[in-house]
Amino acid sequence: MEATNEKRKSTTLSGILLVLCGIGLVALIAFIIMTPGVLESLATLAIVIVVAIVLIALVIFFLMAVLAIPLYMYKGERYQVDTAYELDEVKSVKETSSDDKDDKN
Repeated sequence: MEATNEKRKSTTLSGILLVLCGIGLVALIAFIIMTPGVLESLATLAIVIVVAIVLIALVIFFLMAVLAIPLYMYKGERYQVDTAYELDEVKSVKETSSDDKDDKN
């Protein structure tokens, strides 16, 4: 059973474009393999880009680590005093729901 309020759009053009992209990709790979200088320059470029990305990530990590120290010094440590948490105070949440709000402390 099909819905009566549907419109159908042709996907022939996008299918043809996908086939053409596949053929173009195969042709590009064949060109790269058949021309040795292109493959070498692309490999060199890829290595330079990867090394640059790794170096930038290391610099950002180092800066974050250095900036975290003054933030830690400024914030300090916070903890509660005069408070004890006993295991007897822990209540089970098994078979309860978030809608049960009648048990408030």
